[in-house]
Amino acid sequence: MVGLTPAPAPRTDEPVDMKEFTWLRTDVSATYHPTVAVGDPVEKDAVIGELHDLFGETIRELRSPGTGTVLFLVTSLAVKAGDPLIGVGVP
Repeated sequence: MVGLTPAPAPRTDEPVDMKEFTWLRTDVSATYHPTVAVGDPVEKDAVIGELHDLFGETIRELRSPGTGTVLFLVTSLAVKAGDPLIGVGVP
């Protein structure tokens, strides 16, 4: 026996049409600490993470740019001014 496992059942979720894709970019170079993950639902202006300086002090609280589902999330700790941080699909 090779030890293979059966394939998972196919997803049955219905597709959701997105009307908008909102982005959040950083305006400063910092370390990025998100508190959400791809697939999480978020509400506009809800806290979704923080930016810290090199000493670990919070310099920005990050808020969701829209109400919807997190579709894209940067996984890099270090970010520079102008970098995208998160994308939210708004139905």
